[in-house]
This record gives sequence, structure tokens and C-alpha cells, in this order.
Amino acid sequence: MREAFTLILAGFLIVFFDIEFNGFNIIVDVVGYIIVAVGLSKLQTYSNYAKTAMFIASILAVVSIPNIFITEVEFNTAVTPTFEYYYALTLTILQFVLVIYCLFIMRQLSETFNPNHTRAINMLLGFTAALNTIVIALMSVSINIQSHTFNMMIVSFGLMALITHTVFLVYLFKFRRIEENNDDDEDHLKEHTHEQSRFS
Repeated sequence: MREAFTLILAGFLIVFFDIEFNGFNIIVDVVGYIIVAVGLSKLQTYSNYAKTAMFIASILAVVSIPNIFITEVEFNTAVTPTFEYYYALTLTILQFVLVIYCLFIMRQLSETFNPNHTRAINMLLGFTAALNTIVIALMSVSINIQSHTFNMMIVSFGLMALITHTVFLVYLFKFRRIEENNDDDEDHLKEHTHEQSRFS
């Protein structure tokens, strides 16, 4: 499971943070989604959500290919909806769904291996769902809206969504050792039980 979450973490790092050199993206999102899909494939025996998440990551790997050649879309400045506009919105929605499914997997695994993480994952799941839904809704209605207040709303909610993504990455890193933590907890519990039985 350590390898699986290491791959998923590496893939999302590539997707969330563009690594550029002289204005060119060195590692494109396609590579990131492929790595995520490979990592998710290793979790299929642990979670029934993994297969669906892997399928979504695979779709994103294919769909994100044109993104190599498309410049970033400014949603609030578009005069009329264009292919780039709908394309960027579609990518955002698919990425959001992928993150949600990954959180479903993490919640399921935490319930099995380390229940201490379950509450935090549930909170992260709720915040991620709420914030990303708001951001996508704002992006969807941003055509021809030139309001400064509206732009600030998009930026504000976008920053909050970025924070949830960062926390998501932190938990992906933590889940690399979720089995080990569970083993440590079990060993500690056994030692504690043994100590109690010895003194009773």
C-alpha cells in the first residue's frame, strides 16, 4: 500500500503543480494522471472505490492530452463560451470527482486500518466537496461577468480549494504508512494487554 500511495501522491503533485522551464511545462498532466491510475490499480484489493477512481484517472489522462497545446483560460474574460472554456471546465469537474473518489478510498482504508484518521478524512471530504462545487459553479456562470467582487469571490474560493488540495496531499503522504501505523497500534495494544494481565 505504501507504493500505491507514493504513486498517487507523485501523480497529484504533477497535476496540481506545474513544473516549468523557460515557459514550458516539463512534466505534463497526462503523466501525472497515468501515475495516479497506476497507484490506484494497486488499491483494488483494499477498496471497492479504487476501480472507479482508476477509470476516472485513465479518462483524465486521455482527455488532458489537448491541454498540452491549450493556453490557460481566463473564465471571467471570455466573451462567448469557447471550446477551451468548456474543455477547462470539464477537466476541473473530472479532477474534482477523482479527488473525491480518492478520499472515499482513504476513508474506507482508515476505517479498516486506522480509525483515528476517519474523522479528519470525513471533514476533508466535506470541505473539498463544498468548496470545489462552489468554485465550479462560479466558473460556470463567469461568462461576461466583469465584476471585481465576483472575480474576488472566484479567487477566494479558489485559494480555499487549493488549501484543501494541499491537506489532501499531506494525507496521501500519511497514508503511505497506514498499514505500518496499524501494526504499531496493534503491537502497542498487545503489549498493554499483556502488561495488564501480568499485574492482575
